[in-house]
Amino acid sequence: MKSTLAFLVGAAAAVALLALALLALTPASRDVADIEVRTVPWRTQAGRIPKSYPPGQGFVAGWEGLRRIDVALVVQGEVEGAELELVLRSEGPDGDVLRRSRLGSDALPPTGASDWASFEFEPIAPSAGLRFWWQLELPGDVRSSPYTPWVRYDGQPGIDMAWGNRIVPGPVHEGAIADPSSAWGARDSYPRVPHPNLSALSFAIDVMRPAVGPCVLEIWGPDADPAVDPPLRRAELLPEEEVNGGYAFFSFEPIADSRWTQMRYRLTTNAGARVVGTEDGPSFKTWHGGGLALEENSTSFGQKEPPYLVGSSRAGVVRGDRSLVFRAYGSPQPLDAWKRAMDRAGWRLVAGALSWIVAVGVLARALALRQRS
Repeated sequence: MKSTLAFLVGAAAAVALLALALLALTPASRDVADIEVRTVPWRTQAGRIPKSYPPGQGFVAGWEGLRRIDVALVVQGEVEGAELELVLRSEGPDGDVLRRSRLGSDALPPTGASDWASFEFEPIAPSAGLRFWWQLELPGDVRSSPYTPWVRYDGQPGIDMAWGNRIVPGPVHEGAIADPSSAWGARDSYPRVPHPNLSALSFAIDVMRPAVGPCVLEIWGPDADPAVDPPLRRAELLPEEEVNGGYAFFSFEPIADSRWTQMRYRLTTNAGARVVGTEDGPSFKTWHGGGLALEENSTSFGQKEPPYLVGSSRAGVVRGDRSLVFRAYGSPQPLDAWKRAMDRAGWRLVAGALSWIVAVGVLARALALRQRS
């Protein structure tokens, strides 16, 4: 009887301790993001921010009191005297301006660093369930910025070539869609695509200005002759998709049967473009799959519909297949900490709690039996 009572007392104590632990999450929940684009490692940067084509991002807030947006940045060049302004709008890139937040170089990542920049502003209420759009703009008369935002393409990374060590000459670049330095590039003695549903290529670019002239990617299948056959896929950058020290994304309808096929590409740029690569040719990354569900690329606690990520933009032109890496913060209610824990851990949290309770109860019972003996 005493051992059973000890077990029940131990289990009750375990429940109380667990409740106190979860309750302790409530004040800390203010410092946890409402929405967060999760991608590790950060693979592709969008390039230095040009004044004419500022980058932006749309999202739907999950909490009330939207008050802060963090943007992942990498620095290319000297930052002394540089500034960035986050402009927050309602609905879309052309919506009403709701807030502005400006940071100087002392509050932004230092030269050579890659880190978060936190833009804070007066809280917005109501904000839960509403769509917002933020944009990074350059104050003053500067034409470009040393800061470049990180971007996440909504697909799975495949070939992941490193940034090259030279500028590859010429406006036309051709090659196999494979990494010549990897084992996949040598499979069966000739290069093949290592994954199905090829959907995009992103090329390392020093400078590329599509507004000056066309920048086009063409892809041919294994049995086609690029000299006479039309391409299987064709993608062209929009004039607004200028790149300076970043990756140019060429996305197209996924090629379902791309795995282990010998596919070739041709990248044709204007005369002023500078493509980065190695002695083997341009450096690029491939992306495959139809894209992850937006809910899997981000988190918004307490809300499942509509999707939290709306897409990224460049000078108001929206691309729905990619997102800038960012975090949005609101002012959660006390129960939001519990909702957050359940959203992140789900059944694992429940299983862990039950295991904790049983373990403490068994320990209490064992101690009681030892005292009796």
